[in-house]
Amino acid sequence: MESSGSSKAKCITGNNGEAESKRAGWITFPFITGTVALLMLAGTGWMMNMIVYLIQEFHVNQIDAAQIYNVINGCFCFLPILGAIIADSVLGCFLVASISSAIASMGIVLLSLTATLHSLRPKPCGNESSSCKAPSNLQFAVLYTGMVLATLGVSGLRFTIATFGANQFESQKDRSTFFNWFFFAQYAGYVLSSTLIVYIEDSVSWALGFWLCVAVNLIGLAVFIAGNRYYRHETPQGSPLLSLPRVLIASFRKRKLQLTLISDEFYYGPHGQKKEVDVPPKKNFRFLNRAAVKTDGDTKSDNSIAKPWRLCTVQQVEDLKSVIKMLPLWSSAIFLSTPIAVQNSMTVLQALTMDRHLGPHFMIPAGSILVMIMISALVSLALMDRLRSQFPLWKKLTSSSPTVFHRIGAGHLLSVLGLIVSALIESRRLRTAHLHHLQNVNNPTVPMSALWLFPQLILIGIGEAFHLPGQVSLYFQEFPATLSNSATAMVAATIGISYYLSTVLVDLVRRSTGWLPENLNDGRLDRMYWLLAGVGMANFGYYLVCAKLYKGKDGNSSSSHMMTDDVGVNKMRFLNRAAVKTDGDTKSDNSIAKPWRLCTVQQVEDLKSVIKMLPLWSSAIFLSTPIAVQNSMTVLQALTMDRHLGPHFMIPAGSILVMIMISALDWCGSSPECARLDCIGTNRVTQAQDSPSPPSPKCQQSHSPNVGTVAIPSADSDRNRRSIPSSRTSVVVEERENLEQKATAMVERPLGFQII
Repeated sequence: MESSGSSKAKCITGNNGEAESKRAGWITFPFITGTVALLMLAGTGWMMNMIVYLIQEFHVNQIDAAQIYNVINGCFCFLPILGAIIADSVLGCFLVASISSAIASMGIVLLSLTATLHSLRPKPCGNESSSCKAPSNLQFAVLYTGMVLATLGVSGLRFTIATFGANQFESQKDRSTFFNWFFFAQYAGYVLSSTLIVYIEDSVSWALGFWLCVAVNLIGLAVFIAGNRYYRHETPQGSPLLSLPRVLIASFRKRKLQLTLISDEFYYGPHGQKKEVDVPPKKNFRFLNRAAVKTDGDTKSDNSIAKPWRLCTVQQVEDLKSVIKMLPLWSSAIFLSTPIAVQNSMTVLQALTMDRHLGPHFMIPAGSILVMIMISALVSLALMDRLRSQFPLWKKLTSSSPTVFHRIGAGHLLSVLGLIVSALIESRRLRTAHLHHLQNVNNPTVPMSALWLFPQLILIGIGEAFHLPGQVSLYFQEFPATLSNSATAMVAATIGISYYLSTVLVDLVRRSTGWLPENLNDGRLDRMYWLLAGVGMANFGYYLVCAKLYKGKDGNSSSSHMMTDDVGVNKMRFLNRAAVKTDGDTKSDNSIAKPWRLCTVQQVEDLKSVIKMLPLWSSAIFLSTPIAVQNSMTVLQALTMDRHLGPHFMIPAGSILVMIMISALDWCGSSPECARLDCIGTNRVTQAQDSPSPPSPKCQQSHSPNVGTVAIPSADSDRNRRSIPSSRTSVVVEERENLEQKATAMVERPLGFQII
């Protein structure tokens, strides 16, 4: 969730008249989203399994390999901010993205050469750990050069392509749609790299996996350049993030200047521009106000700034003050992410020592184990999207709706709980290892399934679904308008810094304790997790203090910052345009003239209701899909088992699934839900036969408001809720009946998966 554009500065386009009007828009969409999916697939394909590669092929100490991985991830999250600043200030988004992709290709080529050429990696170890030969300086140089170039290249792509793609669209609606698909493509590339590429590297060949990343990266670059003729190219206009250090430097250079209270002595902007702030700067952080005080030589004859690092506008000063007020809360997010960064790298090391087999022929790659965090986060987000406006338990306990601070706090607690579970599972793993005397054994496999690691990863994923979107929402609300798009950059910087801090923390623990030796079976990683859980709880207390004392930019306390999801009638406002009348949309009798251009308010609200149900509906699909697989596998299992009932009768394998229907019917009995599903089938058969016969009494009862799927209100009650002309009431009722049929179809599809 930290990958969107980091800079408010738009990539401003030139005015090339008619030729320019033929560019940009949705014609660029397949090029940009295809590029994102391919480059993320290639960029993270080598990164996700780097711990295993360093340990197995370069004989790097396990903890050192985890440290290197943390540094790579820190750069992956932090350096995109630098790339965005360069794009906004100097080169532009297209050039930065193209150059970064080329640099990434060179880096991955070097990594591929280390996996291909025997001279660029040490010889394999023998049975004894003492027979492992350390890599030479040349081998390390090629390896680290490849990692540095690949990391720089991938980092330069993330924010710049997001900004470049968004600038191809004019309307906010189109940009919103683009970002939805942008993140989908990005996550799709991430999941494929974490599973398919990692599996190839782990089970087939490191060289094949790395060269596949090279090929995919070059294809992505080719796709991006192929769309050049359609892109709207930008002119760098400067990054708003640079205004923050400018205020600091300008105020320091004028530190001896006497502060004034006269409004005219402050700089608000050049003439001809609307003043964003027409009052003197506020008294908090007064030393920064000097940056906006005009002195001789600071401005030109047209009142524009002559010395950008000596004079700033009042608005820029107030922007920096807003950011400074957010720093305590932001720092609590850093100390939240640092234990998680340590846990992620240590979980891969734990997986390497455990039984990762799923059946006799498939083994989960250790580098793929972390994909459970993303899966649980995505599922949690889908469920919260359905339930977030309700929170009935919370409202009962507190008599108020949850705020964005509550959401972040819940993420803190879930992350701490995940660390506690990690400590308990590691204690069990250590007991199992000691029981089988696996201490001081080279490359031991503890007879304990790696699936035991899933609960801690699931909890961390659910926690991220709470605190990461909550942080973005909070920063977006509280940052000044000129920096609102930097909200995601703040989260990215948080994660990047946390990875760096995690390396410091692990190194400190290694130097002062014996908890993290080369062989985890000889150490006490569980104590490390307990330490991290303690740090998390202390940080949660720090967060509570910061949240309690925080005053928003409107002067309100944290208790008034309602979650942005809870916006009532303003949800999905972009759909409301469909019900706005324009010239030619209606006939003389006020009926709709263009059905695909004008809709009723009720139709708009009906669509919103369906959209709100989509996450829950999708969860039903994911529920039914494993059951469908189970059904087919059960038939195959039955074919291999004794199916005789007595000496003369054998149960057909295909009939074994009838037990599902029998148990379902036994539960149904008088259940109104079953009656409702029975009526669905009855009504469809009746419609197919064009039969005028009425439905059965049970079905008539199932359409009552207490039992039925949708209770259609009367015209009077509907007019009480919304003012709809009586001449159109029948139309509304008919529309609702159609909507009911669509909802019924949505219910049947997951059931269809299950039956198949």
